Amino acid sequence: MAKKLKHSGKDNLGGNSPMEQMMSKEVEKGIKMARDLQNAILLSGALRVTNHNSDWFDRECFYCKFKFREEDRIRICPHCDFPLHEDGRFDLKCWSDYFHDNNHCPRCNQEINNAVPATNKDEKTAPTEVSTAILEQNIYQQFSSGIKTEWTMVGEGEGGVEPKIMHSKNDPEYGKKCMMCNEGIRLGDRFVQCPGEWKCCFHADALRHLTCWNARFKMPKNDYCILSGGKCEIVKKR
Repeated sequence: MAKKLKHSGKDNLGGNSPMEQMMSKEVEKGIKMARDLQNAILLSGALRVTNHNSDWFDRECFYCKFKFREEDRIRICPHCDFPLHEDGRFDLKCWSDYFHDNNHCPRCNQEINNAVPATNKDEKTAPTEVSTAILEQNIYQQFSSGIKTEWTMVGEGEGGVEPKIMHSKNDPEYGKKCMMCNEGIRLGDRFVQCPGEWKCCFHADALRHLTCWNARFKMPKNDYCILSGGKCEIVKKR
């Protein structure tokens, strides 16, 4: 009997009580919010902009299976913070598409009223958000111009590899996994196919911090296909 009482007392002091578990979850939630104040102060139904400190960053979207990248627009479940893309720039309207025929969160299964706004147009945002978007666009254009001037791709203009830009979901390479970062090729991505027989895809997009092609082929001994093992030599033009 004494042993049983002692064991019960240990459980109560060991952080297993419902109150202590609830406090622990609240502390953890507070830490996550502190890391990403940009999104923590927004209302539950607001569009959020992904950054490196976002809790969902680099996780896989439940609906489209693409990872959440920096600057991706998303919405989260008000009950469990489950994220889904809501970014028309890349035709990733995962939130709207999923809740078109559903009204329960795919994670917590709780009902979400008015999950899909009356309009999905991003222009229905606060004036401060519009000003911020314009500023971001101007900065992006300047950065893009600088990157195109300074960053070069291994073999570009020298041999049988040329960069492509993903323009359509009907492209056979759309969604194909990059052999380096294992992230799918999505709309707007700049990518390359290796010269090998298997036509492996690699990101070549410095604007999105995806310089996978250079990371793979800048080393002399890495000139072979990851899948087939065949030679992927870049033959220079004469």
